[in-house]
Amino acid sequence: MIVEKPTQKDQNENGRVSTPEQIERDKVKDIIQSFAKAYSALKIYPIENPAVINSTKNFSDKLMDFLSEYEEMIIGIHEFSLSFNKETLHTDAEKKKSLPFLLYKDGMRELSFHEGLDLEEIGDFLEIVKENADLPEEESNIVNSLWEKDFAYIRYFALDEFLDKNIGGDNSGGDLVPGKDELSTGEIKLTEDDKDEINKRMEILAVDPGHDISEGLKTPLSKENKVSEAAAISKSDLPEIEKL
Repeated sequence: MIVEKPTQKDQNENGRVSTPEQIERDKVKDIIQSFAKAYSALKIYPIENPAVINSTKNFSDKLMDFLSEYEEMIIGIHEFSLSFNKETLHTDAEKKKSLPFLLYKDGMRELSFHEGLDLEEIGDFLEIVKENADLPEEESNIVNSLWEKDFAYIRYFALDEFLDKNIGGDNSGGDLVPGKDELSTGEIKLTEDDKDEINKRMEILAVDPGHDISEGLKTPLSKENKVSEAAAISKSDLPEIEKL
Protein backbone atom coordinates (compact mmCIF):
# COMPACT_ATOMS: atom_id res chain seq x y z
CA MET A 1 0.00 0.00 0.00
CA ILE A 2 1.30 3.43 -0.93
CA VAL A 3 0.98 6.08 1.77
CA GLU A 4 1.26 9.68 0.66
CA LYS A 5 3.69 11.77 2.62
CA PRO A 6 1.93 14.60 4.48
CA THR A 7 2.52 17.99 2.93
CA GLN A 8 4.25 20.68 4.93
CA LYS A 9 1.04 22.65 5.45
CA ASP A 10 -0.58 19.56 7.03
CA GLN A 11 2.06 19.34 9.75
CA ASN A 12 2.27 21.43 12.92
CA GLU A 13 5.44 22.86 14.43
CA ASN A 14 6.14 19.52 16.15
CA GLY A 15 6.10 17.66 12.85
CA ARG A 16 2.85 15.86 13.64
CA VAL A 17 0.07 15.61 11.09
CA SER A 18 -2.66 18.17 11.77
CA THR A 19 -6.38 17.53 11.45
CA PRO A 20 -8.50 19.82 9.23
CA GLU A 21 -9.81 21.47 12.40
CA GLN A 22 -6.28 22.17 13.63
CA ILE A 23 -5.29 23.58 10.25
CA GLU A 24 -8.28 25.91 10.30
CA ARG A 25 -7.54 26.91 13.89
CA ASP A 26 -3.90 27.69 13.06
CA LYS A 27 -4.95 29.86 10.12
CA VAL A 28 -7.39 31.78 12.29
CA LYS A 29 -4.71 32.29 14.92
CA ASP A 30 -2.37 33.66 12.27
CA ILE A 31 -5.07 36.05 11.04
CA ILE A 32 -5.86 37.25 14.57
CA GLN A 33 -2.18 37.87 15.23
CA SER A 34 -1.97 39.82 11.97
CA PHE A 35 -5.04 41.81 13.03
CA ALA A 36 -3.41 42.61 16.40
CA LYS A 37 -0.18 43.73 14.69
CA ALA A 38 -2.13 45.95 12.29
CA TYR A 39 -4.01 47.42 15.25
CA SER A 40 -0.76 48.17 17.07
CA ALA A 41 0.64 49.91 14.00
CA LEU A 42 -2.57 51.91 13.51
CA LYS A 43 -2.39 53.16 17.09
CA ILE A 44 1.19 54.38 16.74
CA TYR A 45 1.65 55.57 13.16
CA PRO A 46 -0.30 57.63 10.62
CA ILE A 47 -2.19 55.59 8.08
CA GLU A 48 0.31 56.28 5.26
CA ASN A 49 3.24 54.91 7.28
CA PRO A 50 4.89 51.82 5.71
CA ALA A 51 4.39 49.84 8.93
CA VAL A 52 0.66 50.46 8.73
CA ILE A 53 0.47 49.72 5.01
CA ASN A 54 2.39 46.46 5.32
CA SER A 55 0.61 45.18 8.43
CA THR A 56 -2.88 45.99 7.16
CA LYS A 57 -2.12 44.40 3.77
CA ASN A 58 -0.83 41.28 5.50
CA PHE A 59 -4.02 41.05 7.56
CA SER A 60 -6.25 41.70 4.54
CA ASP A 61 -4.52 39.12 2.34
CA LYS A 62 -4.67 36.39 4.98
CA LEU A 63 -8.29 37.12 5.84
CA MET A 64 -9.49 37.09 2.22
CA ASP A 65 -7.58 33.87 1.49
CA PHE A 66 -9.20 32.25 4.52
CA LEU A 67 -12.70 33.37 3.54
CA SER A 68 -12.28 32.05 0.00
CA GLU A 69 -11.63 28.62 1.53
CA TYR A 70 -13.84 28.55 4.65
CA GLU A 71 -16.49 31.20 3.77
CA GLU A 72 -16.62 32.75 7.25
CA MET A 73 -14.52 33.44 10.33
CA ILE A 74 -16.22 33.99 13.68
CA ILE A 75 -14.17 35.44 16.54
CA GLY A 76 -15.27 35.42 20.17
CA ILE A 77 -14.67 38.72 21.97
CA HIS A 78 -13.63 38.70 25.64
CA GLU A 79 -12.36 41.49 27.86
CA PHE A 80 -8.69 40.82 27.19
CA SER A 81 -8.70 37.94 24.71
CA LEU A 82 -9.98 36.74 21.33
CA SER A 83 -11.13 33.18 20.72
CA PHE A 84 -12.13 30.79 17.95
CA ASN A 85 -14.39 27.82 18.64
CA LYS A 86 -14.11 28.67 22.36
CA GLU A 87 -10.30 28.41 22.30
CA THR A 88 -8.32 31.50 23.27
CA LEU A 89 -5.93 32.43 20.46
CA HIS A 90 -4.84 35.93 21.46
CA THR A 91 -4.47 37.69 24.80
CA ASP A 92 -3.56 41.27 25.69
CA ALA A 93 -4.38 42.47 29.21
CA GLU A 94 -2.85 45.94 28.82
CA LYS A 95 -6.05 47.94 28.54
CA LYS A 96 -4.67 50.98 26.71
CA LYS A 97 -3.28 48.96 23.80
CA SER A 98 -5.51 45.87 23.92
CA LEU A 99 -7.43 45.07 20.74
CA PRO A 100 -9.79 42.69 22.59
CA PHE A 101 -10.65 45.39 25.14
CA LEU A 102 -11.40 47.97 22.42
CA LEU A 103 -13.97 45.59 20.93
CA TYR A 104 -15.29 44.29 24.25
CA LYS A 105 -15.84 47.49 26.24
CA ASP A 106 -18.85 48.66 24.22
CA GLY A 107 -20.68 45.34 24.42
CA MET A 108 -19.35 43.43 21.42
CA ARG A 109 -19.11 39.72 22.12
CA GLU A 110 -18.67 38.29 18.62
CA LEU A 111 -17.16 39.56 15.38
CA SER A 112 -17.44 37.69 12.09
CA PHE A 113 -16.14 38.13 8.55
CA HIS A 114 -17.86 36.53 5.55
CA GLU A 115 -17.06 35.53 1.99
CA GLY A 116 -17.55 38.46 -0.36
CA LEU A 117 -15.53 40.80 1.82
CA ASP A 118 -13.31 43.02 -0.33
CA LEU A 119 -10.35 45.32 0.26
CA GLU A 120 -12.51 48.44 0.37
CA GLU A 121 -14.68 47.07 3.17
CA ILE A 122 -11.64 45.82 5.10
CA GLY A 123 -10.06 49.26 4.71
CA ASP A 124 -13.19 50.99 6.01
CA PHE A 125 -13.33 48.56 8.93
CA LEU A 126 -9.70 49.22 9.86
CA GLU A 127 -10.34 52.96 9.60
CA ILE A 128 -13.14 52.59 12.16
CA VAL A 129 -10.79 50.63 14.40
CA LYS A 130 -8.16 53.39 14.15
CA GLU A 131 -10.66 56.19 14.77
CA ASN A 132 -11.92 54.53 17.94
CA ALA A 133 -8.43 53.60 19.10
CA ASP A 134 -7.36 57.25 18.82
CA LEU A 135 -10.22 58.49 21.02
CA PRO A 136 -10.28 58.51 24.83
CA GLU A 137 -11.93 55.37 26.17
CA GLU A 138 -15.05 57.21 27.36
CA GLU A 139 -15.56 58.86 23.96
CA SER A 140 -15.05 55.90 21.64
CA ASN A 141 -17.77 53.41 20.75
CA ILE A 142 -16.82 50.93 18.06
CA VAL A 143 -20.23 49.21 18.16
CA ASN A 144 -21.98 52.46 17.25
CA SER A 145 -19.41 53.10 14.53
CA LEU A 146 -20.01 49.67 12.98
CA TRP A 147 -23.77 50.17 13.28
CA GLU A 148 -23.56 53.43 11.33
CA LYS A 149 -21.30 51.99 8.61
CA ASP A 150 -23.58 48.99 7.99
CA PHE A 151 -21.02 46.65 6.44
CA ALA A 152 -22.22 43.98 4.03
CA TYR A 153 -19.79 41.21 4.97
CA ILE A 154 -18.77 42.08 8.52
CA ARG A 155 -21.17 41.13 11.31
CA TYR A 156 -21.10 41.49 15.06
CA PHE A 157 -23.13 40.62 18.13
CA ALA A 158 -23.41 43.07 21.02
CA LEU A 159 -25.07 42.90 24.41
CA ASP A 160 -28.40 44.69 24.22
CA GLU A 161 -27.83 46.50 27.52
CA PHE A 162 -24.94 48.36 25.86
CA LEU A 163 -26.83 48.94 22.60
CA ASP A 164 -30.00 50.15 24.34
CA LYS A 165 -27.98 52.51 26.52
CA ASN A 166 -26.55 54.13 23.41
CA ILE A 167 -29.80 54.52 21.44
CA GLY A 168 -32.07 55.51 24.31
CA GLY A 169 -33.49 52.16 25.39
CA ASP A 170 -33.41 50.30 28.67
CA ASN A 171 -32.85 46.61 29.10
CA SER A 172 -31.11 44.63 31.80
CA GLY A 173 -31.51 41.17 30.32
CA GLY A 174 -28.05 40.98 28.81
CA ASP A 175 -29.17 39.04 25.72
CA LEU A 176 -27.23 39.11 22.49
CA VAL A 177 -28.62 41.19 19.67
CA PRO A 178 -27.53 41.04 16.01
CA GLY A 179 -25.88 43.74 13.95
CA LYS A 180 -27.70 46.65 12.37
CA ASP A 181 -28.79 44.96 9.17
CA GLU A 182 -30.34 42.01 10.98
CA LEU A 183 -32.20 44.27 13.39
CA SER A 184 -33.54 46.49 10.64
CA THR A 185 -34.97 43.64 8.59
CA GLY A 186 -36.33 41.54 11.45
CA GLU A 187 -39.99 41.44 12.40
CA ILE A 188 -40.76 42.95 15.81
CA LYS A 189 -43.79 41.20 17.30
CA LEU A 190 -46.19 43.28 19.39
CA THR A 191 -49.05 42.09 21.56
CA GLU A 192 -52.51 43.61 21.24
CA ASP A 193 -51.89 45.54 24.47
CA ASP A 194 -48.67 46.88 22.99
CA LYS A 195 -50.50 48.05 19.87
CA ASP A 196 -53.23 49.72 21.92
CA GLU A 197 -50.65 51.56 24.00
CA ILE A 198 -48.77 52.82 20.94
CA ASN A 199 -51.99 53.84 19.20
CA LYS A 200 -52.97 55.87 22.26
CA ARG A 201 -49.63 57.66 22.11
CA MET A 202 -50.03 58.31 18.38
CA GLU A 203 -53.55 59.63 18.89
CA ILE A 204 -52.12 62.19 21.28
CA LEU A 205 -49.63 63.14 18.59
CA ALA A 206 -52.46 63.44 16.02
CA VAL A 207 -51.39 60.29 14.20
CA ASP A 208 -54.11 58.06 12.74
CA PRO A 209 -54.83 55.50 15.52
CA GLY A 210 -56.30 53.07 13.01
CA HIS A 211 -52.90 52.37 11.51
CA ASP A 212 -51.46 48.96 12.44
CA ILE A 213 -48.07 49.74 13.97
CA SER A 214 -46.85 46.16 13.62
CA GLU A 215 -47.11 46.42 9.83
CA GLY A 216 -44.82 49.43 9.80
CA LEU A 217 -42.28 47.70 11.98
CA LYS A 218 -42.06 44.83 9.50
CA THR A 219 -40.81 47.23 6.81
CA PRO A 220 -37.01 47.50 6.73
CA LEU A 221 -35.64 50.98 7.27
CA SER A 222 -33.63 52.49 4.46
CA LYS A 223 -29.91 52.57 5.06
CA GLU A 224 -29.98 56.38 5.35
CA ASN A 225 -32.71 56.39 7.98
CA LYS A 226 -31.82 53.42 10.20
CA VAL A 227 -29.53 55.30 12.59
CA SER A 228 -31.52 58.55 12.67
CA GLU A 229 -34.81 56.77 13.37
CA ALA A 230 -33.29 54.52 16.02
CA ALA A 231 -31.75 57.53 17.74
CA ALA A 232 -35.07 59.40 17.68
CA ILE A 233 -36.90 56.69 19.66
CA SER A 234 -36.78 57.24 23.41
CA LYS A 235 -37.30 54.40 25.84
CA SER A 236 -40.70 55.84 26.84
CA ASP A 237 -42.01 55.73 23.26
CA LEU A 238 -41.99 51.95 22.86
CA PRO A 239 -43.33 49.17 25.07
CA GLU A 240 -41.18 46.20 25.98
CA ILE A 241 -40.88 43.99 22.89
CA GLU A 242 -39.82 40.44 22.24
CA LYS A 243 -36.21 39.83 21.36
CA LEU A 244 -35.52 39.09 17.70
